[in-house]
Amino acid sequence: NTDEEIRKELVRVLQLGLVKYVAKTPLSQNIKISYLAPTVSEKITDPWNYWTISLSINGYSIGEKNYRFLNLYGSLSASRTTEMNKLHFSLSSSYNESKYKYDVLELLSVSRGQGFYSSTVFGISDHWSVGLSGNISSSTYSNISLAIGILPKIEYNIFPYQQSTRRELRLNYDVGSKYVRYNEETIYDKKKEILHHHEFSADITLKEEWGSIGLDFSVSQYFHDLKKHRIDIGANILLRLIEGLSLRISGNIARTRDQLSVPKRGATQEEVLLQRRILESHYWYYASLGLSYTFGSIYSNIVNPRFGSSY
Repeated sequence: NTDEEIRKELVRVLQLGLVKYVAKTPLSQNIKISYLAPTVSEKITDPWNYWTISLSINGYSIGEKNYRFLNLYGSLSASRTTEMNKLHFSLSSSYNESKYKYDVLELLSVSRGQGFYSSTVFGISDHWSVGLSGNISSSTYSNISLAIGILPKIEYNIFPYQQSTRRELRLNYDVGSKYVRYNEETIYDKKKEILHHHEFSADITLKEEWGSIGLDFSVSQYFHDLKKHRIDIGANILLRLIEGLSLRISGNIARTRDQLSVPKRGATQEEVLLQRRILESHYWYYASLGLSYTFGSIYSNIVNPRFGSSY
């Protein structure tokens, strides 16, 4: 012990020893004795171990006397987020039904799609991250019997990740490979193939108490033919309604030059009218509206924007 510590300990002992004498004098009425308990940090146990589960169901239907279309979509995902790392797994399934009636002719078409997606993200610094994703999917509409892909990624955020609760501008680059088996032979005379591709994307997001608004841009190419490319521009708005419940509005438009799965035999009039299979097109767009409810760990309030919310 230092001399100063010894001095303080002696003073404390003397003060304690004098208390019993002061208590017998009139000064005792002006003396207050207090006890300082040692600080004990309470250990919080999280039964969910920072995992969150999200279940989403969306659907819409349009129709009139001679035409009806129904779309159903559901997904189940599990995510675990820490300050530097992220894990994500998801399952999804879709169902589309079209019915067309004209005079005595009645046509019914059903298409389905399923998918599994997983990803891992590792933070390197306040601006850099790396990741790895994998997916397995099938789609009757896209002429894909089975697709299996793996995709390493790297990201740079213009703003430090600590500012992600207010703003972020992320630049991403990924390069990967996938094995694809088609239901039917394609216009490029392929029944199955292994494809190598890369993609660059930029995403900007601004967040407020009521929700968030985001814009994104991406361009991708296949290495075996760089003319096979795709350019996407999208926007989304998230509105927080009540705790756990959110409303999402989103839209996207794309220039498509990468449709490798189009069937070689073409499409019949019935398949075109009922949208039973993918067709060659130079553009594509969509708009959506849906509700989602999230529950799980109440302690999982860590903000980790690396590679976006889909990771």
